[in-house]
Amino acid sequence: MYLNTLQEKPTVQFSVVLTLGHSDNLRRVRLEGCLEKMESPLGPSNLIRIVVEDVSIQERVESERDEQKALMELVVKGAMDAIVTTDEEERIVLFNEAAELMFRTPAATALHGPLERFIPERFRAAHHGHHLKFQQNVEQVRSMGAAREIF
Repeated sequence: MYLNTLQEKPTVQFSVVLTLGHSDNLRRVRLEGCLEKMESPLGPSNLIRIVVEDVSIQERVESERDEQKALMELVVKGAMDAIVTTDEEERIVLFNEAAELMFRTPAATALHGPLERFIPERFRAAHHGHHLKFQQNVEQVRSMGAAREIF
């Protein structure tokens, strides 16, 4: 069937199929093939080129990553504490439901906006300095310390 497709359509064609591997393990492979028309001394002929790539490991890694992402979303959503995460430019990339309650702001309004919006002006410069220092630290996790009063 794949060979018929290659002969019918002279462009690169992709397909993913299940195959049996060593010890009867099912493997998923990706086929990438094309039909090339060639001239030879005997006249015109067709050459079919097919590349076979094992994608089993890649698909398993992607599946595990998706499972981890779904689990993380459940944890963040169900957390009783506010969780606010920023990117390198201090823009908000995660704002959970507890943060919505704490800051009285919907996540849709906070996401992709500047974190400084939620930091009193007199603390912004110091916070920015802490953020830069944290970026340079090899360890990407640090204790936030004891509970503090929020102004």
